[in-house]
Amino acid sequence: MGQVAQDNTRSAPRVHGLRTRRLLAAFVLLLPGLCATAADWFRRGRLLSSFAGGERFAYLATVLGSFALWALLLYVAAGRRGPMRHAGAVVFVVLFAFSFAVQQAFFGLYSVYINIDPLVFGDDFPRAILGVLPVDLVLPRLAFGIGLALALVWAARRTLRPRRRLRQLAPLLAAAAVVAAFAAPVSPPVPRQAAAPEVMYFHALAVLGNDRLIRLRPGVRPQIVRLQRRRPEPVPAFEARPPSKRNVLLLLQEAQRADVTCIGYESDCRLATRATNRLTPTRLPFFQVRAATSSTAVAVAVLWSGIDPTETYERMYSAPLIWEYARAAGYDTAYWTSQNLMFGNARLMVQDVPLTARAVGTNIDPQADILTGADDDKLVERALADLPKLAEPFFAVVHFSNIHRPRVVDQARAPFQPTNLSDTGPGGIHRRNHYKNSVYLSDLAAAHFIEQLRATDVGKRTVLFYTSDHGEAYGEHKNENDHSSTVYEEEIRIPQWIDAPDGVLSADEIAGYQRNGDALISQYDQAATLLDLLGIWDAPGFAEFRPRMLGTPAARPIKWRPLPLTNVSWVWEYHRPNWGMMYGPVKLVAQLEDPAYKCFNVLMDPGEKVDLGADKCVDLVADADRTFGMLPKDMRRLRDRPDWGRAGGRAPPTP
Repeated sequence: MGQVAQDNTRSAPRVHGLRTRRLLAAFVLLLPGLCATAADWFRRGRLLSSFAGGERFAYLATVLGSFALWALLLYVAAGRRGPMRHAGAVVFVVLFAFSFAVQQAFFGLYSVYINIDPLVFGDDFPRAILGVLPVDLVLPRLAFGIGLALALVWAARRTLRPRRRLRQLAPLLAAAAVVAAFAAPVSPPVPRQAAAPEVMYFHALAVLGNDRLIRLRPGVRPQIVRLQRRRPEPVPAFEARPPSKRNVLLLLQEAQRADVTCIGYESDCRLATRATNRLTPTRLPFFQVRAATSSTAVAVAVLWSGIDPTETYERMYSAPLIWEYARAAGYDTAYWTSQNLMFGNARLMVQDVPLTARAVGTNIDPQADILTGADDDKLVERALADLPKLAEPFFAVVHFSNIHRPRVVDQARAPFQPTNLSDTGPGGIHRRNHYKNSVYLSDLAAAHFIEQLRATDVGKRTVLFYTSDHGEAYGEHKNENDHSSTVYEEEIRIPQWIDAPDGVLSADEIAGYQRNGDALISQYDQAATLLDLLGIWDAPGFAEFRPRMLGTPAARPIKWRPLPLTNVSWVWEYHRPNWGMMYGPVKLVAQLEDPAYKCFNVLMDPGEKVDLGADKCVDLVADADRTFGMLPKDMRRLRDRPDWGRAGGRAPPTP
């Protein structure tokens, strides 16, 4: 009896120790999921607590799946011997470290996680693994993630004693969990990113990888061209020479037609831009301005670089942007936009630009609509809050987005009636008024920014350059879409004006702008004009870059030259390509189904109703053939012409 009691006394600590070890082992298995979930709650706890119904179910399901994935991989890695032990450790460390690092870095930059939206059109899979983010942003987090993952593997091997049967089954379960994590359909249309961050990352890579494999099959065309990450050539430091020390601020609207805008000051403006009209009575108007495209991505590529959008892939992605020239010339720089740049890789146009202050739509509102973006009022609040951070002189852009379909309107501030309550319902006057009410609302936000800026000391030294990226269609030419579908006037005719306090512009600049009020100005000229306002256009250090640009500063005589008009470029491609050429008032227009170019004189026929016939524009047709290489009916999509727009250049890089 005494011996039995003594044995029970001795075994009690062993049992307690065994239980403690098992509890510790279970905790270690759960620890990766706990770390990932805790980090997610730290970043967006308020949003997660608002989930209900299907969102809550989707989030909890993916979180539980994430716990299972990490636990199974750690269990395999904790094996005592055999190749599965090492395979499990490698897979765990790689998946955990990369998903942790990339999602943390992406959220820090954009206030949302990676899902398929910002990756879907990527052409470089290795870059996609890092979220197509700057390497120096990801590497420190990746190093930390690897260290944490290795520590978890070490802890698992110290505490776990995998049983024989489970050791045999665990690799199969772990493999199934990995497949499920990559296959889980958690990208849009799942609302509000209601999923575990790592699962969103894995699914995005799986979709992109599958697309790349499909494109390797014979006879399969590449996907529609979208923005890729830029590799801008360096701009050496040089001295800007503006006539006066000043700041330049671009107010860029989205999809705003010229004919809904009071371009010149009107004492009784009845159009949609009444608010900005009232605040800028001495502005300098330009009435005959046209975009190079009706696609936002192509438009901003032209506006911010000044180069031809039919240039080679290499040139399009290596051309410096105005911010880079401005920074090299000693200006501080900023960019604020309500646009949701997760749409179609659009973030990659500005991701690597050197900026002191920046905000995109998801920074302003993580739930920003993918098309209309964040609220333009909130954009203005953010820009005004950041403005004091900038050192003078500066170049900055405030880029609005709410006019984009489906459009943001406020029925309490909707002066154009009768109107639709949304971008559906009756067409005709109702839909046009809905569009105008959206312009009106966004203009109120722009006016608030102007009013607050002009009330500051900085505003006394700031030139405002106001324009839109492109126009908008009401179906005048049976436009398939309201923009991007053609390069007819309704989709490319845009407003432009310049406003500056007394003494900020020189007398020569003012006289030049006044002379060109009715001149035919293009988006190419806008880029040149912004650089001229910054005192960069004539700077010796800019001389090597100037010949690459097609434009002329608007303070100088505008030179007519054949100018490409296209929604087909290495930065963006509409699914039904359309393009043309313009020389002065003469314009060629073509869509995919057209057997030949249509020719119009936009001054004599602003509605483009009378086709002059391509034979009346022979020289311009020849220029178009040299630029685009084929007749319209034969051109097809850009992806069918890997050498399109190139003079013996190399094809774009592929993984």
